[in-house]
Amino acid sequence: MFLKHLKNFLLVLALFYLQDKGAPIVLFKGDTGHLPCILNSDNSSKHSVEWIKTSTNSTTICKCPIETFNENSSECCIHRFTLTKNSLQLNIENVQPSDFGNYSCKWSKIIPPPTLDGIENVMLEVEDLSLQRLNSSDDCLRLLCTLEVANPEQLNFTWSRKGQMLYNMSSSSNRSSELNLCVTDRDYANITCHAKYYSNNRLYRRIEHFNLSKDPLFTEDAVMDLQLLMIICSAAAAGVIFSLIFTAVVCKCRRRRNASDSIVFSNKVYENFSFAMTRQSTQSTQPTVKPQEECIYEN
Repeated sequence: MFLKHLKNFLLVLALFYLQDKGAPIVLFKGDTGHLPCILNSDNSSKHSVEWIKTSTNSTTICKCPIETFNENSSECCIHRFTLTKNSLQLNIENVQPSDFGNYSCKWSKIIPPPTLDGIENVMLEVEDLSLQRLNSSDDCLRLLCTLEVANPEQLNFTWSRKGQMLYNMSSSSNRSSELNLCVTDRDYANITCHAKYYSNNRLYRRIEHFNLSKDPLFTEDAVMDLQLLMIICSAAAAGVIFSLIFTAVVCKCRRRRNASDSIVFSNKVYENFSFAMTRQSTQSTQPTVKPQEECIYEN
């Protein structure tokens, strides 16, 4: 009997050591995940189980006594968590980044006797690829794609729209990438951020979409308003250019007219002066007529 208990104890200890030192379970935000609780028993065994999330403040996820244990028990678990009867597996729906952490499965085999207790530790990593809109200008949109992952290796970001790659990335770091999308790039197709990386020697690919049609900068009304504004600005610029050209032509014509008037005036002055000189010279060349003496005859 003592050897049997010692064997079971060593088996549980070995399983605990292997599970604790094993690779963490990697899930993504929104996925449905499963955390195993390794048991060495048959279907005839009856267990009670308690799943605990160990952190600064430990939280009990599930606590199911043997008498309330059904095939898929959710009554004894908190929201989004259920238990599978035979394997004591913990099921998580709609995985969230807050689910990240260490989990412990404490189980007790009650039937058949003797009672046997055990514990399994599982490390859960939750990775999240988020795409958000940053503060943008009136004619440009800035998107930030961020990957939340424990130890990314060879992380590579790419952007696409309608299957076409976009190369106007403004910056990229080890965990994020930023895309600038300006007025000339307007299109209602979704923008997609791709993240490709290795974690624990496994290759992962994640994508996230951004719906441009719901963005205020890219709505149909905004595009029409912008087009109308561009037309008004273009018309105003054309009017200014036309006014400048017209003013320049008028000024040039006035300068030519003033120059012509001064030439005519100069010619008239010259002609008057010439006529006066000619008249004076003519008068000076005429012979002086002496008055004839009158003879008076007296009768």
